[in-house]
Amino acid sequence: MSLSLFSDYFSQRLYGKQYLNLFRKMAYTITNEYVEDVMKYIEDKGFGPSFNEIMDNVKKLENDLMVKGTWLRDDYKKERGKRSPRLTKGFKRIINSAINEYLGRTRVILSIKPKTPNYSIPCFYSTYEMKNTQL
Repeated sequence: MSLSLFSDYFSQRLYGKQYLNLFRKMAYTITNEYVEDVMKYIEDKGFGPSFNEIMDNVKKLENDLMVKGTWLRDDYKKERGKRSPRLTKGFKRIINSAINEYLGRTRVILSIKPKTPNYSIPCFYSTYEMKNTQL
């Protein structure tokens, strides 16, 4: 084998690694935006999103990442002249990781109990409020 075949092989692997790192950063940023949306939802409404809303967000997140991954994969193919199965597998792993991270972080956010009595049952809150005003 010639030296040019080896250098070509390793340059393609490094070039593909750059695309994977770029996609990993994009996935991290997009996942953070979706988690921030959940936090804004809780701040606005006072309670967490339903299971169906979370699953809809997971589908949207997966779709967004698939679109970005397809765009990067096509760009790689355009630059190199051929596609890379390793790049596709890497993108799939990153997408699965991003979805799991979103679900995990959302679960943690939803499990935090509010410390103010504003979120309690209204009749108990008014009783609590009456006791404190009488003292």
